[in-house]
Amino acid sequence: MTTSTSFDMFEKKYSKSKKMFQRSLNVSRGMNHDSRQCDPFPIIASHAEGSRKWDIDGNAHIDYSMGHAALLFGHSHPTIVNAVSKQMARGTLFAHESEISIELAERVAALVPAAESVEFTSSGNEANLLTAQIARAYTKRFKILKFEGDDFGWTDEMNVGSAEPYDKPRAGRVPPLMDGALTGGIQVVPRNDIAALEQALAKNDVAALFVEGAEAHATGSVASPETIQAARTLTTKYGALLIFDEVITGFRFAPGGWQSLIGITPDMCSLAKVLGGGLPIGAVCGSAEVMGMLRIKVDDPEWNRFQKVPHAGSYNGNGVSAAAGNAVLEMVATGDPQRHADAMTERLCNGFNLEGAKYGLGEVAFHRSSMFHLRTAKFANPLLRHMLLNGVHIHRGTHGWVSAVHSTQDIDDTVAAFGKSLGDLSHENEF
Repeated sequence: MTTSTSFDMFEKKYSKSKKMFQRSLNVSRGMNHDSRQCDPFPIIASHAEGSRKWDIDGNAHIDYSMGHAALLFGHSHPTIVNAVSKQMARGTLFAHESEISIELAERVAALVPAAESVEFTSSGNEANLLTAQIARAYTKRFKILKFEGDDFGWTDEMNVGSAEPYDKPRAGRVPPLMDGALTGGIQVVPRNDIAALEQALAKNDVAALFVEGAEAHATGSVASPETIQAARTLTTKYGALLIFDEVITGFRFAPGGWQSLIGITPDMCSLAKVLGGGLPIGAVCGSAEVMGMLRIKVDDPEWNRFQKVPHAGSYNGNGVSAAAGNAVLEMVATGDPQRHADAMTERLCNGFNLEGAKYGLGEVAFHRSSMFHLRTAKFANPLLRHMLLNGVHIHRGTHGWVSAVHSTQDIDDTVAAFGKSLGDLSHENEF
């Protein structure tokens, strides 16, 4: 008698997804950057609501990918759906100023400590690029400083230092104009080495220190409170700007983001994810003085041509994303959604650790606010496959985000699925 493996069960359960993915390979390498990592193939989604999403084979999954952290209110939240539907009927791209985008900027400014001035982009990646441009123009310096492992998007320059070895460019898509063109513009320092941080800043050639909010991508050490305070003190001392990437942490950790929790206000910060409620958006926020580098001076052509930072974008602050953003920020302002999501995440990690202890894994899970990490890198793909088979989607098999609509039953069902998955993994000798 032949024993069925998880691969056999996966192919049977997701047969329509397999065919659809093979179809997609005729025109692409796969449409979603994370689903491509699913072995043997990704599931193909059909629809989603609340804490769950369904695939084209009709299977439901408790979802912890949550739009790559964007969906604090889960899928298809009725308040957001209603706001977007109304705006669609009013218009999407006015190519003009609109009250709805101005209202969104006002809401951001009211919540985020750093946001004296707000500029919209279409993504967090674009927001980080713009902050770097503004910082360089304002300080008249070129170098960007960052901590080892912090992630600021996929562009060649900002990707330097996001993965080991930290002194090598990760990109390699377009050859640099000269040797060191990428690494010459980005300097990477160890995360909690304050002496190394000051040594780098003391050269007086750093335009800005970028810090990823709560090290959202980090699975190991994070910056200590002393390091973040030193970052604020030392950047001020040496004339560099302090920039927080709050693409993930903005509005998820608290109404005012991570910066409001730690009580340190950066010169600029980047936002995205939760801000759009599932629609494309990004924003750069900062002091009025620094953000003044973007302002057009009607009677100063010299400034406009040679000093002002140019920034355009057809979709910046578009009506539909702004409508979603206004709906989201009205809901996040109370702090209640974040408190619920945090409590559910703590319950989830406690459950994961209890199940992991049964297999000698030690503390397998930890969390920061409503994002959690699993120390499962060595068996991430098998875990992802088994968890899907058991009705749960854990992002890449290593981490995820809990929403304000996940229930205690969702959490308990997920813990049970995790326990069963570990048992199945053990049975198939996959960890």
